[in-house]
Amino acid sequence: MTRAELLRTINTDDFIWRAPGESKDAPGIALHAGETVTILTYIPSSTMRAILSWQSAGLDIQTIETEGKSEEQAAAILKSNRQNIERMLTGLEIYCALSEQIIDWTWTDPVSGEALAKPHKNPDVFGKLDHTHLSYLAGLVMRAGRNPNPS
Repeated sequence: MTRAELLRTINTDDFIWRAPGESKDAPGIALHAGETVTILTYIPSSTMRAILSWQSAGLDIQTIETEGKSEEQAAAILKSNRQNIERMLTGLEIYCALSEQIIDWTWTDPVSGEALAKPHKNPDVFGKLDHTHLSYLAGLVMRAGRNPNPS
């Protein structure tokens, strides 16, 4: 198998962005309709570990419940989840992992409409994306790695 055969270009018409707090049933906006992402389907274990760790941290953060707790109880809950919160806020691991796996794209900036910088070996470009974008891209990488040659 050649390196070219390890690449997979995926249409991103199915990426739907919704404003924070909007229901999943809300229509949303197809921000990257007609655009593509090219992914390296060979996923090193370190990259897979970074993506899975980031995804699980996101799930953990979503389950942090402080409502109705005293200030001390809420502080203790947040302190016990500090590592996951820091991982989600800094994003460095996920930015680096995605920059190794996403070789190219035709994505444009959702606000300006200008082409985004090329992603390969450019972790900084991922810092310009919101959590919805990162989750979508992490999911694409994982699915492409599990099914590198779809029929």
